[in-house]
Amino acid sequence: SSRLGHKLTTKGRNFLEKSVQFEVPEKIKAEELTLNPQNFGTIIKGASTKIKDGMDQRDSAVFGGARSAITLIFRDNHFTLPETRPEIKIPTIKLNLSRALETELHDKFGPKNNDIVIISSAEDEERSFRGLVHVIDSFI
Repeated sequence: SSRLGHKLTTKGRNFLEKSVQFEVPEKIKAEELTLNPQNFGTIIKGASTKIKDGMDQRDSAVFGGARSAITLIFRDNHFTLPETRPEIKIPTIKLNLSRALETELHDKFGPKNNDIVIISSAEDEERSFRGLVHVIDSFI
């Protein structure tokens, strides 16, 4: 018998390193971006290549109970929206968030290049939270 307890194998460590890394959903004051009073956000690390136009994330959040969701991509030290038509190469436009919202997103999630922030919104906290969890689940 060993006193080490559980030990992660190399295979397990490789699996964890390649798996989706996200933060626990947090309440966000994002009324400037959403139409509903209750908003929850999360960051998914390095997932920008998995985003087409953001509609899949919105649909997933709505299916989970939210009214809407917005996907923000962090690139070159600023937030942008996903491309609506990836086949047409249009230069990425910086999203002008209020200083308060940008500070809140940086403080809560500390985004790095190619991370995405998803904000789910609804009339009540429970639906907003459930919608965001549904989006996270779609990445796992």
